[in-house]
Amino acid sequence: MKSRVIVLLFLSSLFLFAGYDGFFASVDIYDSDTGLYYKSIQKNEKKSGLIFSKSATNLVCNINIYNPKNKTSTTIFRRNDQQIVAFLFEMGYEKDHIVFFDRADHIKNNKNIKKSAIKNRLIIATYDSNTQKTTLYSCKKDGKDLKKIATLKSGYSWHIDVKNSKIRAIYAKEGEFKMEVYDW
Repeated sequence: MKSRVIVLLFLSSLFLFAGYDGFFASVDIYDSDTGLYYKSIQKNEKKSGLIFSKSATNLVCNINIYNPKNKTSTTIFRRNDQQIVAFLFEMGYEKDHIVFFDRADHIKNNKNIKKSAIKNRLIIATYDSNTQKTTLYSCKKDGKDLKKIATLKSGYSWHIDVKNSKIRAIYAKEGEFKMEVYDW
């Protein structure tokens, strides 16, 4: 029993001192709507925590988009100096909701949705461990027209409100509540 507690404490410390509270490992998927192939580009980066120094491998620093129709390849960002922590897009419609590619819990209010055209947009969230800020970007599914949506201070969470086609950034800590709303 004592060894289990020690292992649990050790694993907890890795997450507590890792900087960002989310986990984003990789992307390796075809978009069923467009046929485009998305593959994450990773880099090794040394990170140090309060107690342990660790190597943070598999940080996603960019996403490559391959178009099998015309055999072209492009990346979302010009440089590989980002830490991508979320990547999502609409893939299709199923019964009464939109099907997303999403590795986290950023999709809300996605019931009783009327069938409509799938959005030709990606959302990418990056995290800067120095400033502890998350930046939300959007571009077309082929990587063109990249725009910054917002930069969120530490403590903010965000999600897509599918039914209302909005991105909501929420701060609900220390007795405060703030909400910022952006078009999706």
